[in-house]
Amino acid sequence: MVKLADIPKKTPQFWYALSEKVCNAIRDRVQKEHKNANGETFSNYSEWYANLKSQRKAVYRGGSQASTSTVPDMTLTGKTMADLKTFEANNNGATLGWIGLQAGIVESLHNHKNYRIVNLNGDPFAKKEMDMIMKALEDDADKKIKAYCQTPTIIKIGA
Repeated sequence: MVKLADIPKKTPQFWYALSEKVCNAIRDRVQKEHKNANGETFSNYSEWYANLKSQRKAVYRGGSQASTSTVPDMTLTGKTMADLKTFEANNNGATLGWIGLQAGIVESLHNHKNYRIVNLNGDPFAKKEMDMIMKALEDDADKKIKAYCQTPTIIKIGA
């Protein structure tokens, strides 16, 4: 039985699942659509870097290069986008992002050309990702409202 007070509440499982969907949406936007957090197509790599990347010579010595794309996809070794993950989910929300070296890479890219994977100032997500978050919140509330409205109200007359 759904109580009216439970409608706005979310579970850690809800927040975790939503956070993982956001992580996947960010990866798709960056690696498949080649767009930054502002919805702009990434600026082209320099001719020099694109040439190195296409020849598998852009990565440090001994490193493994995951992408040879000359179209900016923010994927050289594949580690930065693979390390985007949910760190915590509780009743109030979820925390996602990067730690360590990969966090430093995201931060350094933020001020390089227009290579913002996420915005570090203000709203971190692209409009499409924010819309997805809002839709998930609305859908969850709608589902709970419908369940609440299905609960029978019993009124007794007399003793």
